[in-house]
Amino acid sequence: MLRNYPNRFAAGLVRALAFPFGLPYAAPSDALGSAIAELMQTPGESRDRLLADSYVPRVSIDPIGYGELAFALMPRVALLEQRLRQAIRHGRIEPVPQSFADLPEWNEAAQQRGLIDEDERKVLDDYARYGAEVVKVDDFPADFGLLADLQRRKEMLDKAMELAA
Repeated sequence: MLRNYPNRFAAGLVRALAFPFGLPYAAPSDALGSAIAELMQTPGESRDRLLADSYVPRVSIDPIGYGELAFALMPRVALLEQRLRQAIRHGRIEPVPQSFADLPEWNEAAQQRGLIDEDERKVLDDYARYGAEVVKVDDFPADFGLLADLQRRKEMLDKAMELAA
């Protein structure tokens, strides 16, 4: 906040009054933040240590847990995509769809053409299912149910008026 203060002199004065002994900590650099983000997105010991005391949801409790299941399949999916790159380049099959909803159909076509086996198809189908669950969002009415709430309230008031009469 003090860096963006419009008057530099006033900002320096407020900083000196608010923090007479200097700032109690130094903010981490962007490079450090980027390095940690990279570690969080890469399977391995470092990620496991960073998540050791963190909440990692299970699917049975929280649907966000599908993200961890999809994350666990990412290395195998990446290898399959890399292996199929030549077949895609040579026109033997369409590029891998970006939509999770279209992936099962693409998986079936790839298996029928002999590009993937049953185990690889299961991995891709699971990845599509988990990914679809991760990106699923709640659907709310445009008025967030306000009209229905007002109608219920009116009905309750009408009933109360009838009982009072």
